[in-house]
Parts: sequence; structure tokens; C-alpha cells
Amino acid sequence: MIKLLFCIWVTYIIGALCQYEWQPKDAFDEIRQKYDKVNKDNCEVQNLYDLFLPEDSVSHLPDLKEININPIFPNRTALLHLQNMALSRAFFYSYILQARFIRPAINDTYDPGMMYYLLSTVADVASNPHINASAIYFAPNSSYSPSYRGFFNKTMPRFAPRTFRADDFNDPIHLERISTMNTFTVKDLGAFSNDSQSNDYTSGFYRINEWYNKWLPDKVVGRHDTKTTYQVEIRYANNTNETFTFHGPPGSDENPGPVQFTRPYFDCNRVNKWLVAAVVPIADIYPRHTQFRHIEYPTYTAVAVLEMDFERIDINQCPKGQGNIGPNHFADTARCKKETTECEPLHGWGFRRGGYQCRCNPGYRLPQVTRRPFLGEVLERATSEQFNDGFDCLKIGWKHKLPILWEKAPPFIRAKYLDRYTEYFNMTNEWKRKNPEANKTNPFVNRFINVHQAIDFLNDVKPSNCHKFKKQELTLHGDVGYGAEEFFKNEAQMAVRLANFISGFLQIVDPKEVYSGKRVADKHLSEDQMMGETIALVMGDSKIWSAATYWGRNKFPNRTLFAPYAYKTNLNTRKFKMEDLARLNKTSEVYTNKQWFQFLKERWSTNTDNLEKFYMKIKIRFNETGEHQKKYEHYPIHYRAANRDHGFWSNPYFDCDGKVKKWLVTYAAPFFGWDSLRVKLEFKGVVAVSMDLMQLDINQCPDKYYVPNVFKGTHKCDKSTSYCVPILGRGFESGGYKCECLQGYEYPFEDLITYYDGQLVEAEFLNLVVDNATRYDMFKCRIAGAAGTQGNPPPDYCAESAQSPIKGKGSRLKSKRYGEVLTVDEVLIRLKDAEEAKSTKTTKRKKSEKKGGKQAKKSCTSVRVEEDSEEEVEQENEIETARQEESDAAELEDFLQDMESEEYEEVAYITPCPTNLIPNNYVLVDIVGGTRKTTHFLYACKVDDIIDDDLEVTGLKSVDGTKTKFVLVENDCFSVGKDQVKAILPNPSVEKEGRKILLKFPGSVNVKEK
Repeated sequence: MIKLLFCIWVTYIIGALCQYEWQPKDAFDEIRQKYDKVNKDNCEVQNLYDLFLPEDSVSHLPDLKEININPIFPNRTALLHLQNMALSRAFFYSYILQARFIRPAINDTYDPGMMYYLLSTVADVASNPHINASAIYFAPNSSYSPSYRGFFNKTMPRFAPRTFRADDFNDPIHLERISTMNTFTVKDLGAFSNDSQSNDYTSGFYRINEWYNKWLPDKVVGRHDTKTTYQVEIRYANNTNETFTFHGPPGSDENPGPVQFTRPYFDCNRVNKWLVAAVVPIADIYPRHTQFRHIEYPTYTAVAVLEMDFERIDINQCPKGQGNIGPNHFADTARCKKETTECEPLHGWGFRRGGYQCRCNPGYRLPQVTRRPFLGEVLERATSEQFNDGFDCLKIGWKHKLPILWEKAPPFIRAKYLDRYTEYFNMTNEWKRKNPEANKTNPFVNRFINVHQAIDFLNDVKPSNCHKFKKQELTLHGDVGYGAEEFFKNEAQMAVRLANFISGFLQIVDPKEVYSGKRVADKHLSEDQMMGETIALVMGDSKIWSAATYWGRNKFPNRTLFAPYAYKTNLNTRKFKMEDLARLNKTSEVYTNKQWFQFLKERWSTNTDNLEKFYMKIKIRFNETGEHQKKYEHYPIHYRAANRDHGFWSNPYFDCDGKVKKWLVTYAAPFFGWDSLRVKLEFKGVVAVSMDLMQLDINQCPDKYYVPNVFKGTHKCDKSTSYCVPILGRGFESGGYKCECLQGYEYPFEDLITYYDGQLVEAEFLNLVVDNATRYDMFKCRIAGAAGTQGNPPPDYCAESAQSPIKGKGSRLKSKRYGEVLTVDEVLIRLKDAEEAKSTKTTKRKKSEKKGGKQAKKSCTSVRVEEDSEEEVEQENEIETARQEESDAAELEDFLQDMESEEYEEVAYITPCPTNLIPNNYVLVDIVGGTRKTTHFLYACKVDDIIDDDLEVTGLKSVDGTKTKFVLVENDCFSVGKDQVKAILPNPSVEKEGRKILLKFPGSVNVKEK
């Protein structure tokens, strides 16, 4: 029994576990081991080195210097939003802490209150599901606060409001026992005992405070020129102006930039997770109120720290290369077979293996049974046998060289594609000469959209001429901005964050509330605070061109209307402008009449039950010195606010009368507060941000019928052999896609890529439209494996004469299989012979019928019916054949008579040979048909492709009695042998009748059609 168990155990080890020995230990296993080693139970006793992961564990960090130059990877948009949020918070606090110079204080301070700081960090986390924690860490004795009586020009020893997302699965507040992700723990980390140095976030005993040491303490003392300045031109509601210059974080063009990322660290005794933080410094003039301005110098007094889960950040296992530079700790840990495949990262996998796919290398193709590239997740789970036997691409044989010179497309090729894309016919040179004013209309009103004319129309609208357009022309349909909700998601989250904060502040803070001791309640939101929050949206996110906070009528304290509107006129700038739109008095200009304001006001005027509910557990400092923490008077507490789905996306429009004269897309998010009795929530206003439409990526690929995308299906890929795949980062231009080969097809060229780039396809298609030299017709994939079969060389059946007209006594083109192509005179002679043969057969048939009648009379007394003899069956077959030939001959004779009666002469036919029997030429082919497959038909066809001795052709259909005009029947595709080709036809000219594209030959074509 023991031997049996031992054998089973050995078999399991060898047969099961050893199947995965082909996967060696790599960098991912190293990081994973360190990741799993630390948890909340042992983090306090771990070595400091073990609480951090290598710096290159997070690769491809967003760089502000390249934000508007190179596209951001889809798996780095959350990191980009993390740094934009940190940047926005730093700009706001730098602005508001120095706003005292706008209105100099006598015996008070305009700094935000303590609850303002706490609720601001709550809004950072509550409105962004990817952000796990937010905090503001002040340097020692650098934070001023109006939250305590008699605290003017005094500082708190430490002040660090921090909010992190709590796991409320077992929270008694939620009886459902599900994690809502809407419960937050809010603490002032500056409140601790002086005897506890491990709780001092400025001390080295805190261990994980790398985010603090990134910028603080600021070593520069006494210098006034070390901090970057930013300028804001302000216009108030009473039309007074002011230019305010303040110090802020470093500029995006400086080195180092304003944002620094920390190493992944374990947030011990706080969140107890592995986090990554974005850190931006906050500037202030320090010290304050000395009466000697020359000793008050700008310095960094705090840092804004926003953190997200390391586990949710995608890793890149692909090897380093162009476009995939380091540092990257996980580089080259993918399992792709480098001989035939290459690695391509996928987004949305987080910190786990398999977030990639193995595409075929140039010169290789997928097996015909494989639909898509090999997924990394499948590769990582494969056994050694599966890995060795599969996941390989096949080599492509007989690859073509990329052409260097190309010519104009033949007329029939132009006609084919102009008939397929009829919306481009008005871009041809012929149309423009006849209709010079036709293309100046709005192309978006047409049923079939011309993507190039649509983009040209948008580019033609400029600030200098926008007043010449009608108002309806400057407001586009919503489907023009398809994809804006996803592309500008981060910008919309910025607006949602501010709306979330205002909602929380209005619902939680009561300025009339009285506390024990010296603590006083926060005051109402001030104008400077709302202006600072608004300008911070524009300064923190470069894609936001304008932002505004629109308050409803009599909703802001002591103001009937209040709407701080911030904007910029250049993309990368340090000069911004802001004005209060309440100064506008015209009915058409008042913001309360705007579509998005009216829509959101009506939507949320009566029912606010759908708003999200956010719970907070707030712990504040016991007193101004922060000896320890205590629970907030309302513990726990909640508020309601809108999420991104509760907002409103506008149609794309050109803001001709506004400050930013561009094609814009606006997103508006509502905010809410208590009514005057603090009983019911009511709509208070809207936060709106506007983005440049021309930065949006358009999607020309096909989609479901119900998807509202005006550019859907406007790609120019060859649909029979390839399919369209969108490419990100191309902007509002055509060609933002690539044409990948369908399953069973292969890329035929010797190239560094395995697809046709959409920009190249669109450019060559336009060359075809305007009749320039083009290679558009070669952007097709071929059947996989077809090039690997080498056929015999085609027979040389060229005649001596290069051209030989069929009419008259010219030479005939012999056919080896189906017969001859005859001249008209020869056909008439053959018809006479057929008539004589038919008469002879009719005479024989009558004699046979008479003889059969006599035999029937002799055997009339017999009661048994005899079966038909073989001779009688044969006679019946001959009779049927004769009748069919008679019908066919009559039909051919009628055809020839009609042809001879026309005035048009027959075309000059060209003898087929290998030099002219090529794709895109016209041919006359002989097809056998009829009821008994004995009738010969002559068809005019266009050659699509040549494979060995067979031709892939598309049939033409004559549309007039002269047999000179034909239409291309795209569905009539079939194969013929080279020996069925009777002649090469001359190239036709292209004409357009209505929506039809006609091909007109220089003479009548001797076709015989069904």
C-alpha cells in the first residue's frame, strides 16, 4: 500500500507539477514575493527596505512635458488623472493661501477653515473610484487656521488632513453586508502626542513618509526668485479688473516637473495596502504679517499627496523597445515566442500576469484556425507540451516588395470605388469644375457623411469668420462627439470632484453651529475660494480650456448671481483669465438660460433620491495644539452628491460669442445643498468644464446599428479581406485606424508592420478620388497560404498580332476547351448550316413516327404494355436537343440582327497574352450555360485577380441596346480559365447617371448575355 501511494505521489509530481517547469522564475515572481510578504499583522516589525518596492515597479509614468505631444497609454489614464488631481489641489491651495494679498486682512485671515481641508480631501476620494487616499501635509508651524478664536497669525505645530477609502463590508451602518466603496475615514494626522515620535509624519521614525521628503522641508531660505509665478487676470461682476500673481509649484516645462511619484509602499497602520502616491508642493509667502515684506519670501509650506492602489496599476511584461522604453522592472517577462511573435500589452489587468497578447512578427501570419493573437493569460497557464506545440505563427511565403512607383488608377477602378463611396463623387475634379460652389455647405446634414469634407468644414470655421455661419451650423449633432464621454472622462471627473466638494460643504458645515472651547465653525464659502477652485481646474488639467462654477439665483451668500469663469487662450501657458459672468445682463447672455443649466435644474428640481450617499467617520484634533484626536460632533455623518452619470454632456459647438473660440464639448455636473430650513436638498448650481473637440479621437470603424457615431463605417479598408481596428492618439483627423487581415488572410508585403495604416489608406484613397497616382487598390490582404503554392508557368498563347479586330476577315482566337469566337459572317454561315441540319432531323423524326404508328396497330390485341426500348429513348433525347438548339439559334440570330442594325462599330479586340492578361483589365470570356449546359454565352468582365491558370473576375451588365455602356455588378464574381478568355477589351471611359457609375467602351462589345 505504501509503495502504491509512493508511486501515485511520484506520478503526480512528474506528470502534473513538472509540466510547468518550463516557466523560470523571473522579476514578477520577485516582486510578488515581496508583495505577499508584508501584511497588516507584521508590517510594524518589517525591515524598512521591505516596506518599499523598487522604483521601476511602476513603469511609463505620465510626463507632463509629453501630455499634448504623445498619446497616453489607455492603462495610464488613471495615473494621469492622479497627477492632475494632485496638481489641481496644489494650485488651489497656493492660490488661496496667497489670496490675502487681494484683500489684505486687518485682524482676520481668509485661509480655509479646518473642515474645508477635511472635506476637500473627502471629495478627492469620493468622486474618483481609482483614487484611494488624499492628504495635505503641512510643514511644522506652517499652517494658519481661522477655526480657533484668538488664533490670528498663529500656526499649528502639525496639520495633515487625510482621507482614505474604508472597507465597509462589516460596517454596522450598512446592513446589506456589501462594500459600497462610499465610506471614508477622515483624520487629522497632525494631532498626536509629543511623546509619540512614530506618529510624527515629518520624522524619520514615521518610516513610510517618502512623500513628505520629496519636497519638504524646503531648504531655500531668504530668496524670492526660487518659486514659479502664475498670473491670473480677474474681472469682477462690477466690471473692475485686477491682475493677481502668485507663487505655485514648478512649471510643466521645468526639470524636475511639478509632480513626483513615490515608490510603491505599504501604508502600515493606515490603509494597510500597497500604494503609489503623486506629490506636488504647495507654495506660500512665509512668514506672515511681519510688516516687513522683504523678509517674507515664497517657500513650499505643504505638499498635496494623492494615492492609488498599486494592485490596480497595469504592469508591462513586453520587452523594451521603441515606444516601450524603461525603466521597467517587469520588462521581458512575457512568454511570447520571439522567433515568430511579438508582445503587445493589454490594459485593465492590474498587477498580475497575462496582461499582453502575442502578435505575429512581420512576415508571419496566424494559423487559419486562429481568430486573434495569442492571449498572454492562456500562455501563462499552458503546460510545456501545449507551449511547445502551439502559440507559433506561420511564415508567409512569396512576399511582395513595397512598390516605389505607382500610376493613376484605371477608369474602371475609379468607377468601382466612386460607386461604392458615392459621397466622394463631389470631390472629383470633374465635379468641382461643374459645381464650384457645391462643397461649401455643411456636410453633416447629408445622409452619407464624407469624413474629409466634414473635417475640412470644422477647420474652416475660425474666430475671424464664425459670425458668417448660422447658429444651427455652429451646433453639431451629438453623434459628432461620439466617444467624448470616455475620452474626456478625466476632465469630467474634475468637474464632478468640485461639485462633490461643494455639495458636501453645503450639507455638513453650518456656519451658525457653536462648539465648545475655542473652536469656531467654518464660514460660508467665499468668492475667492470659488474663484480659486475654478481656476485650479484649468491649471491642473491641460485638456480643460475653460471651467466655471454657476450658482443658481440667490443660492450664493449675499449674491443674486455668481459664476466665476476661468479660461486660457494658449495651450501651455502660465497666464490665465477669470471673470464673473454675473456681470452679463442681456437675456441671451445670462447663464441661467443656458441649455445645460436649465436641463440639470429641471432634472433635479423635485427628486434627489438617485444621488449617491457618502458616509464619513471624521476625527479632528482635540485643540489647536493637536494633542490627540477626537470624534467630530456628528459621527458618522453623510452627504449626498452627484456622480459622473448624473451630469450633462453638450453637443459639440463653436463658441463664437464666448471667450474660447473653438469647437468645444462641455460637461456639467450639478451640486446640491440644504434649503433655508435645512430640511430638504435643493439644486444649488452647476460646475462645467469645456474641452477642445479637435483633440477627440474619431472612430471610423463599424459598430452596432444603434451606436450614435456619425463617422461609423467610414473607413476605407477592403472589407472582404481585412477589418478595421481603431488607433488612439490620432485626434480629430481621418485615418485613426488600421486594417488588419481577416482570419484566413495574410499581409502580402515585405514590411515592418502587418497591417495597412489608416492614414496611408485615406491619403491614397483621396489620390484615387482626384485622379492622382495612387496605390489604394493594392491595400488588400490575400488568402493565407495561397502564395506558398507554386503553380506551373502559364502557356504562352499570344498571337502574332497584338491587336486583331473580330469583325471582318481577321484572325480567330481559338479555344482549346469550349469552341471558337467567330466573326459575324462566319456566325451567319454556321446558322444556315444549322437550319439545314435541323430540317434533315425533322424529316427523319416524322418518318420514325409513321413507322412507330404502324407497329402499334399490329399489336393492338395485346394486353401487355411493353417498356420503351433504348432506341426510342435516344430518339426522344435527339428531339429535345434539336428543339433546344433551335431556340438558342433563334435567340442568337435575333441578337446578331439587333447588333447589325446599330450604327456603332465593334470595338477593337486585343489578343490575350501573359503581358496583358493582368488584374484590372477588361476581358471577353466564353461561358457555357443553358438548360442542358450546351449554350455558349459571351460576357464582358473585369479581372480582379489571377491565381495559377484561373481568373477571378467580376461581370459587367450592358444597359443599352448598342452594347457600349455597361455597369459593374459587384455581386457577380466568379472564376474562369485562361482558355475561356476570347479577347482583351480596351479601357472604357467613366460616366455618371444619377447614382450609377457607367463604363462606356469606344465601340459595341459582342456580348451574348442571358
